Amino acid sequence: VVLTHPNPFRGTTQIAYTLPYATHAMVKVCNALGREVARLADGFREEGTYLVTLDGSQLQPGKYVCVLETGSTTVVEEVVLSR
Repeated sequence: VVLTHPNPFRGTTQIAYTLPYATHAMVKVCNALGREVARLADGFREEGTYLVTLDGSQLQPGKYVCVLETGSTTVVEEVVLSR
């Protein structure tokens, strides 16, 4: 399971994730307090690479974490929203 994104980003950004097998996948973004601020994907996905869009226009600049959860794996990556 792979999660990639440009860092830092401004406005909106594309986040890619790759699944090596079919599974339920959830992609969410959380603030520094661990609160979910955006859910970008949540459902069953076939094997492959997917793109989701994070619209940061309503978020404050700063550090966030992007979390990819599957049935057996959790991947966490820091994302930085700049001005």
